Amino acid sequence: MNLSIELKTRIYNHIGKIQQHLDAFEADEQREIVESIETHIHDALEARTAGEPTMALLDAIIAEMDPPESYGSAPLIAPSNSTSLSSGRKIFFFSSIATLCILFIAIWLSDPFSSHWMSEAAPEESAASSRAIPPGGGLKKSTAVKPSPLVGKWTAIDLVSSINEFNPSQTKWTGELELKGLQFFTDGTTDKPWWTWKDDRLFHSGDQSEAEFSIKTFGDVGYLFLEWMSGDVLEKGLPPKYYVLKRGEYSEETLGNQIVAGVGCGAFKVGASREDLIETLGMPDPGSTDRWLQWKKKHHIHCLIDSSRDAFELRFDRGFNGKTAESIGFGSTEKEAVAAYGQPNDILDKGSAKKLEWSNQGILMWISDQGVTQTVIFKPY
Repeated sequence: MNLSIELKTRIYNHIGKIQQHLDAFEADEQREIVESIETHIHDALEARTAGEPTMALLDAIIAEMDPPESYGSAPLIAPSNSTSLSSGRKIFFFSSIATLCILFIAIWLSDPFSSHWMSEAAPEESAASSRAIPPGGGLKKSTAVKPSPLVGKWTAIDLVSSINEFNPSQTKWTGELELKGLQFFTDGTTDKPWWTWKDDRLFHSGDQSEAEFSIKTFGDVGYLFLEWMSGDVLEKGLPPKYYVLKRGEYSEETLGNQIVAGVGCGAFKVGASREDLIETLGMPDPGSTDRWLQWKKKHHIHCLIDSSRDAFELRFDRGFNGKTAESIGFGSTEKEAVAAYGQPNDILDKGSAKKLEWSNQGILMWISDQGVTQTVIFKPY
């Protein structure tokens, strides 16, 4: 079911209020409760309407639920003299029981006859299993997965013909560097929407090029060497030069000013984690919640966060200094937007404003008599 921005915002505002009362629960339990509540609301909306749900219906469903403060006011399992569990706790309690039952059945079906817990163990086996494991033997040490040393921000400081040409004390390139810097995220993306990375490769979605990179240490400082796949390399077959980057901040605006449909703008992109957004854009404005992050004062942007703590809907308000890749900016007309993106999949006319949505491209715009007033980016569907 496709919900309007207003309905999604209402749902996540309500869930945000509930989350404020879940401090007594572990993080996994909080996530289970929130997901159950969200599913309950969506199922109720779908069951009670054949068309597009209204705000009145959503308010009625929320009114039927227990107030937000009730979700943290009592233990998960009520005392024996308690009459009932709250609706939110019922959902979580019974979903947990169902999960345990499914797990039990799956284990039994995998080997129902030979599993030791289903048969009587031999005395020798019982005795052996009760012995203490000698120090250093019997158990393998767990190895923590270390994050890639690549993750983080890098500043471009030089452009050289070969790695051996680089001298940390004296740069070779005297002109302006086209690449100011680069930020690598843990999910294999970067702050440039056209670049993704894996292992020691950087992939460009536009020209389909593949560049190698490596980190080398000079003294005690690590430097990133990145093949620069210029036109001379791709078209003439010349050997690539190497950008040299040093770990740390760079002066280029990490947000950028080009909005890409279905992707986002710079580090502000669909699928970016809450943590990555805050690291890149700074602390959000007061009034932000776990499900709604705002940087309206500085950047005129805000976004909705899903239950996995990732951004799924990016909003660019009037005042944002940028345009879409198709050159549609704030103040552009409906005619210009349709010429750029084609006929929209959905149109909602509210009189004073009109919403045009291109769901297959991952973009919608609110347009008034003053032109585009808001652009919203999401994953195409």
